[in-house]
Amino acid sequence: MKTVKNKYLALIIVLIIGVLSYGFISKKLFKTIEITSEPNTEILGFWVLENDSTTKIEFLSDGQLKRYENNVLTYTEQYYITNSCDGETLSNGDLFLKTIDEDNIVDCCYINGINENDSGILSLTTSGQGKVVIYVRP
Repeated sequence: MKTVKNKYLALIIVLIIGVLSYGFISKKLFKTIEITSEPNTEILGFWVLENDSTTKIEFLSDGQLKRYENNVLTYTEQYYITNSCDGETLSNGDLFLKTIDEDNIVDCCYINGINENDSGILSLTTSGQGKVVIYVRP
C-alpha cells in the first residue's frame, strides 16, 4: 500500500514540475512584443510615400494632417486615430486612421502599423479598395 502512495506522490510531483516547466518555457518561446508607445504619438511628424518621394504627409499634435506635393502644401484636413469610422467598428485593438476634409468628406484607412519596432514605416490599408499604402520616415 505504501508503494502505491509513493507512486501517486511521485506522479503528482512530476505533473506539477511539468506544468511549471511548460509555463516557463511557453513564456520564453511565445513572448510577444509589447507596444510601449501610443499610436497618437508614433504617427506625429513627416512621412513620405514609399514609391513617390514627392508625396509627403505631416501629422500634427493638434489633429491636423497636412499633405504636400513637391514640398508644396496642397491641403489640410483633420485626422483621428479611432476604432470606429463611417459606421464600422473594429475590435481587438485594431484602429482606423479617419480623415475629414474641408468638405466634411470622411475617409477611413485601416492602420496596419505605425513605426512598429522603430521601423520608420506607416502602413495603411484603404477601406474602399483594400489597397496597401506605405509611408516611410524621411
